[in-house]
Amino acid sequence: MSTVEPSQKSSGAGRRVRTFIFTVHRWLGLHLCLFLGLIFLTGTLSVIIPELDNGIRPDLYIAPTSVSEDGVSAGDVYDLARAQNPDATIRNLSLPTRPWFGYAVEMDIPDTGIRKAWFHPDDGAFIGYSRFGRFSAGQMIRGIHEDLFTQEKKVLLVVTSMLWIVLLMVITGLVTYRRFWRGFFRWPARGAEGRMRHGALHRLMGVWSFPFLLVIALSSLVFFLGVIGINVSWPRIWATEERAVVLNDGFNGQSVEAFIAATKEAVPQFKLKTMYFPLSRTGMLELLGVDGDYGTMVGTVLHKYHPTTLELMADEQVSQATTGHWLTGIGISLHYGDFGGIPVKALWLIFGIFSCYLLLTGARIFASRIVAERHGDSTHLGRGTFGLIWQGLGVVKWAYVLLPVVVVGVNLLKVLN
Repeated sequence: MSTVEPSQKSSGAGRRVRTFIFTVHRWLGLHLCLFLGLIFLTGTLSVIIPELDNGIRPDLYIAPTSVSEDGVSAGDVYDLARAQNPDATIRNLSLPTRPWFGYAVEMDIPDTGIRKAWFHPDDGAFIGYSRFGRFSAGQMIRGIHEDLFTQEKKVLLVVTSMLWIVLLMVITGLVTYRRFWRGFFRWPARGAEGRMRHGALHRLMGVWSFPFLLVIALSSLVFFLGVIGINVSWPRIWATEERAVVLNDGFNGQSVEAFIAATKEAVPQFKLKTMYFPLSRTGMLELLGVDGDYGTMVGTVLHKYHPTTLELMADEQVSQATTGHWLTGIGISLHYGDFGGIPVKALWLIFGIFSCYLLLTGARIFASRIVAERHGDSTHLGRGTFGLIWQGLGVVKWAYVLLPVVVVGVNLLKVLN
């Protein structure tokens, strides 16, 4: 007969469960840290894509105080862009996305390629051109974040499936950090060094970041469900019957304003974000914006028009949305911080950095233990964070070596075919 009390048995069982959970947490954290780190980093940088695209071009920035309430209209900017480069094909026109940027007109310029022309929102003055395309900083960052820049559905499935890993790591971390709510202001002890200091910082970043990570992981369900075919979409109309011209002769800024006015008749509080112009004789003219009565999260409006007759071909707006459409809009807005303006963008950027740091410190702690046990001492620990993680990965590191080779190979095959 056992002399162990029931409470001792349950306590021992509880410790074994927590030990197992902690083993899962640290194993996933180490072996997936570089992959998740890439996703976290590119996701964090996605918050500031406009700044990254124009980062080394201070001439493209404007002083927010220089913009008055009564500035130029979208129609005015269209005419200015057409006058700036009469031979170019105007692809789209976007209103300012930041207080320090102007109107952006994406155009395909003969013998030059696709460029963005920037115009001051106050007086319409031409600011300059910037490059745009698949290999611009913003497009590359977003492409890596979504599908490792492969545009392959299988890769997209792998990336979106990481939401389950993130959820698992958040849950296992909270379970193993007992009474985690007491650690919100628990800084590393004075004089703590090495693994003790990194452990304290890891726990601190963990309790600060876990609400953000839960939001990001749960909002990723929108993309995961879309990849596996469970998505909520509007009836899609991609083209009209072929017509004689792409746009009517004499299409100008007044025409642009006519399409905006037509949309405002249906959605009085419509605020334009981007107008997409047809690029072929079957393409439509599209207006993407927000219904001001509902806000950014659920108020997305997309109207598609026949470009030569002003006939409304398709409309997506709040009044027709189902619960699924609302949840999809909320998920996308939460994931990219597309609500609440600049303060939310700043918050998403800060917590994105915290999340990257959380991954690296956690992986470093476990890797240092593995390396010390492997060599029987701690003399091999002075290799820096990435050196320790690389050594701690063991054979898994060769998968990381192969990953960029596979990505480059996939893109080369597409180019060759």
